[in-house]
Order: sequence, then structure tokens, then C-alpha cells
Amino acid sequence: MFAPGDGSELDGGVHVQRIPGMFGPRGLRTLHRRLSELPRPRIAVLQFVVQSFGARGANVAFGLWLQSLRRYPLWVMFHEYAIVDDRATSLPRRARAWATRRLAGLAVRAARRAFVSTPAWVRSVHGVRRRVPVEWLPVSSNVPTHADAARVAHTARALRGGATARIVGHFGTYRMPDVTRTLASLVPLVLRDPSRRFVLIGRDGDAFARAVVDAHPELRERVTATGGLPPDAVAEHLAALDCLVEPYDEGVTARRGSVIAGLPLGVPIVTTEGALTEPMWRESHAVALVPPADVEQLARAIDELLADAAARARYAVAAARLYRERFAIERTVEALRRCALSDGLA
Repeated sequence: MFAPGDGSELDGGVHVQRIPGMFGPRGLRTLHRRLSELPRPRIAVLQFVVQSFGARGANVAFGLWLQSLRRYPLWVMFHEYAIVDDRATSLPRRARAWATRRLAGLAVRAARRAFVSTPAWVRSVHGVRRRVPVEWLPVSSNVPTHADAARVAHTARALRGGATARIVGHFGTYRMPDVTRTLASLVPLVLRDPSRRFVLIGRDGDAFARAVVDAHPELRERVTATGGLPPDAVAEHLAALDCLVEPYDEGVTARRGSVIAGLPLGVPIVTTEGALTEPMWRESHAVALVPPADVEQLARAIDELLADAAARARYAVAAARLYRERFAIERTVEALRRCALSDGLA
């Protein structure tokens, strides 16, 4: 595995080779040489997150370099295809969105096969090169799918402050404007009930918590931020929640790792159904769905869920089933093996 940085390491049995300046001219030369040294047969797999290649998502040199990999089977996994824009988007952002689509298009043209983290990207990939095979590849949870019951109970007691409070939480990085905007309005509505606590799980949650408390000082003792946590602790905090809320303007999709992390742990989830939401979310009954940008309805859905223990139990069972059937790592491995066989590479 190649990644930006210096040196090399063994991580979970995977040899990670760091390439200094990986996506600039020097790094690309080094990467090309290292790839050519690998034994055949081989598949070059690119994890594509458009803004991770430098130049604010417009690293055209990287896209052109990908064309040189055509002698290798190149599989591209589009976790994020491009920046999304619309008529309301500012002109600079629209320009960046165009540049990121250009880079993604170069990656599609270089690929023998493409995978997408959400079916919403399939049309974009086919719009560039219709003959490239495109398949949805499930994104499994990047935190443990089980948590120790005793530690979960201990975490729940700590979050409740020793009381019998209900715990509502959000898991994320607190850097997405649509999410933080909604949460800033939602937290005070959820905490109208004085028996509730709200926990912000993830990096930069402490800064967001301070902003909420500065605007609503009366909530100071009932808003908690964990900051960055190791994976096991993230799972324990998620499993301790009575309700996880994950709002997105475009709606929940299969690429939203924060929601997916809660599914196998059986956490009752309230999220949004928007233009990009796949049918499986409604068909599975695994999450409570509300329209995007309707903070009052989000709050009502949380109120209803917290008041109905039987509904929480149903959502917990359906969430774990959806994860097992659609997102578990076994599903991803099955898809990759099937494609390798189809391409004569296994």
C-alpha cells in the first residue's frame, strides 16, 4: 500500500510505503518506479477522494499520470467523485467543482474498472466513459462492530452523570457546514427536556460544543464532547447512546461512515432522506428518516424515538441486519473477488 509521508510501516499485516510529496512530480516519479518493481500479475487500486490529491482537488498532473498506468489493471474506488455544486453555490466553489470533475474524469478514463461508495456516483462515472464497468462497493465500518457490554454500561453511566438521563449523540468531524449548521439549531431543541444529555463524538467536537454553549449557557452541563478517541472507545460511546442523529442536506447515503458505524452496534438512528438517499434506507426500516433541513421535524423524530422503547428495539435489530447484509466487510471482499475473477486476475 502506498500513501503520502516518509518511511514505511507494517500496519495490521499491511505493508504501508510512504512516498514523500506523493502527488507532486517527485512523488509521482517515485511511485511509478515502486509500482513497476512489484511482481505481476497485479492490480493497482486507487482510493479516490478528490480533495486528497492536493491542488484543492484540481491536481490535473496526477490525473494525467494515471493514464500511464493503463498497462496495469487499474481499479478506482470513488469514495468521493467530485465537489457537489448547484446554482446557489458561490462562483469560486463552482469553479473548484468543475476542476474536481475534470480530475475524476481523468481517473475514469484510466480505469479498467470503477467502484463507487454510493450508487449516486454511477451516472457521473458512466457519463465520462460508459464502457467501464461500475459497481457499488460497500464501505464497512471503520470502528469495531462490537463493543464490550460492561464498558458500554460504564460509558453510559459517565455520560448520564449518574442519572437516568437519555443520551442523544452525533458522530463526525464537525467540519461539514451543512451538518454543523443543523446541529447548532438542533441541540437546544433536543435539550428542551432537562433529563437529556447530548454528546459530540469525534475530532473537533470540543470546539463545536464551546460554540453551542456560548450561545446557550444554560446547556453547559448537558453538552459533552469526547474529542478524538481510539476506535474501541468510539464504538463504546456509540453503543451507549439512546439515539444517534446524523443530518445531511443531500440525505443519508451508503458513503456516510458516521451512520454506518452505528448500524452494527444496533444504535437507533435518526437521519435525513434527500436527493441522494438510496432506497435501501427506507426499505430496510433500519433508520428513522426525515426531510433534510427541517430541524423541528428532526427534533420531533428524536422525541418520538426516545419515548418509544419498542421502536428503538426494532430499529436496533433492523440496523444490525442491514449492516450484516449490505455493508459488512465480507460483502466487500465478495464483490472484489467476483470482479477479479471476471477480469481474469484471480
